[in-house]
Amino acid sequence: MKYFNVFLFVFIANWSFAQLTLEQNTPRSCPSTVQWHEERMSKDLEYKNHIERILADRVQYMNTTTGINQNGSCANVIVIPVAVHYDVGLVPAGSEACVEDIVNQQLASLNADFASTNADVSNWSSYASCFDTSPGETCIEFCLATQNHPTGWGLNEGDPAITFGDTRFNWPNDIFGGDPLPANSDWAGYMNIFIQSGTGVLGISDGIPGNFSGTGVVVEACNFGGSETGPPVTCTGVNSGDSCGGIYDEGRTLTHEIGHYLGLFHIWGDNATCNGGQDG
Repeated sequence: MKYFNVFLFVFIANWSFAQLTLEQNTPRSCPSTVQWHEERMSKDLEYKNHIERILADRVQYMNTTTGINQNGSCANVIVIPVAVHYDVGLVPAGSEACVEDIVNQQLASLNADFASTNADVSNWSSYASCFDTSPGETCIEFCLATQNHPTGWGLNEGDPAITFGDTRFNWPNDIFGGDPLPANSDWAGYMNIFIQSGTGVLGISDGIPGNFSGTGVVVEACNFGGSETGPPVTCTGVNSGDSCGGIYDEGRTLTHEIGHYLGLFHIWGDNATCNGGQDG
C-alpha cells in the first residue's frame, strides 16, 4: 500500500534537525522551507486549512499523550515508499544504474538518522540539555519503492522508483519565483524526492507537513547522497554528495527536509542555542 496516514509530531525531533547542525558543530540556517510555508499560508487557502487541521490534531494528541520516547524495538514500523526524481540534464546516459547506488546510500543514511543508529550519535551529548528526552527509535523506515508504480512512467514491476528528466513535474526555474515546487498527482502516496541543480538552497520541503499528494522535498543535487560512515558514491557526470564544498556529504539535508515534510519546524529556530521556535 502506497497510502498511509502519519501522526508524527515529536518522534523525529531527535535527529531531523539537531543532527543536521552537528556536521561541523556549526549552525546551519534553513529559512527556505519556513519562508515557503509562510508564503503558502498567506496565499493558498486549501494549504492553510490543511495545516490548521493538522495543528488542531497535534494539540489534542499532545494533551493526551505522555512519555513519548521510543528507545527499544518497534512493534509496528511505518514503512514509507520513496520515489526519487532527477531533473532534466542531471544524469547522463549510462549513469542510471550508478545513480541507484547514490540513492541507496542516501536512504541508508536517512534510515540510520531516523533510528538513532547513526555512527555519530554520540554528538547528541553536546545538545542534550536542550531536550527532555534522549535519541530514540522513530519506528519509521524509508524504502525505495519497486512495485505498483504509476503507469506511463517507463517503470516495470521490480524497477526502482527513480525517474530521469521527466518534464511532467513542471520543474521550477526559480524556487522563490512564485512557481510551485515540482509535483505530479500520479506519484501521490510516495515520499517524493526531487533532485535539482542551481536552486539556490540546499533543500526545501513542500509543506510543514506535506500531504503526500504527489509533492515532496527538493534537494540540491550536489548534497544529495553521502554517508557519515564512508565517502559518498560518485557517478560519472553526476553532481552528488561531496560537491557542495565538502561539508554537506553525510546525507543530512534530506533528513532535515523530510523532518519538515512530516510536520516539524526547527527545534531552536535558526540558531545554535536552545532558544527560539520549537519544532511542534
